[in-house]
This record gives sequence, C-alpha cells and structure tokens, in this order.
Amino acid sequence: MTRRFIFADTSVLLNFICADEQDLLLKFVGNDKLHVPAAVNNEIHRKLKDTRFQCGSRTWSLLIAHGHVQVLDDDMDRLFKHIRLFAGPRYSIQGGMAKNLGEYTAIAHCLALLEEDPSVRTAIIIDDEEAQELVRKRQAATVFTTEAVLLRCVQLEILTDRGQSRKVWDKLSKFDVLAPFETTRLNDRTVYRARKKIK
Repeated sequence: MTRRFIFADTSVLLNFICADEQDLLLKFVGNDKLHVPAAVNNEIHRKLKDTRFQCGSRTWSLLIAHGHVQVLDDDMDRLFKHIRLFAGPRYSIQGGMAKNLGEYTAIAHCLALLEEDPSVRTAIIIDDEEAQELVRKRQAATVFTTEAVLLRCVQLEILTDRGQSRKVWDKLSKFDVLAPFETTRLNDRTVYRARKKIK
C-alpha cells in the first residue's frame, strides 16, 4: 500500500482552525492525517498567543490530541541538506525563528521522504505562491491551496452552493489575505451545477 503524507503550512492551518472550519480540512484529507513539521507546530503555537488567533488554541490542541494532526520530528541531520538546496548555504534556522522555516521544513520533509522511498506520495496545502513554485520546481509534492480544499468539499457535497462557499471564504479571509472570492472557481455557478449532474 502506497504511503501518503499530506502536509499543511502554518497560515493555512491557522485560517481554518481560527475560523472554526477545521472540519473542511479533515474532509479534504479523508482517512489520512495532516502532517506538520515541528517547526510549523512551533510557529502555530507562537501565533496562537496573539490576540487575533487565540480563538484557535483549543481546536489545535484537540486536533493533535485526537490524532487528526501528526507533528513530525525535525531531524536537521536529515532535513537540512534539502533546505540548503533552495534556501542557500548561508541559511540558518536561528533557533527555530528563521524566516520561512515552517514551509522550508515541510518541503524538506517531502524531499527526504521521497529520497528514502520514491513510491511515497506527498502533498502540501499552501497558499504562498513563491513557496508553491519552490515545491513544483523541486518536484517535492503535489500542491493544493485553500481554494482546492473548498472545491473538494463542493465535490463531496459539504459545500452545496456559492453562498455557502462565500461565507466560508469570508471567514477564512479574516485571518489571512486571500484572493477576492470573485476571482476563484468557487464563484462559478457551474461548479455546483456540475456536481448536481453527477448525482
């Protein structure tokens, strides 16, 4: 059986847990777990101390406690050689506070997994466009976005119309800068009609 690892970036996770829409993420991954590097977990805990994000603290703890999210050990002896390839030889983790450390570590985990077992399937849910390009360039994982997560929920008939999707998008947008809803495929009525025709 092919092993699958689905990673998620800090900002994506914060958006969903703070908007109380974490169930949509869980529906997206299905029977799989969400995997996060220790660096991402640390970033999330730092962010959750901010008044803006405190509402997500309990949810994050529950997701880990109930096994929906698995925090991976960041063995830098294993990961740093991959990080240096795209971050540069002078990059330092700065005691876990380095810029982009969470996303770099997630990408490095994917590359390390693939190096050890090329049959592994890796995916990353990430909205940052530069990071997406880096993932694709290194062929580290299949890239998904917040929009892709919600489109999958449309296919699963969890989100059944444009108004419902807009409401979720607006909630998520309170915690990060997302593209205007009107520019997404979620704004296309045919997405919902197509789903109904399949039934």
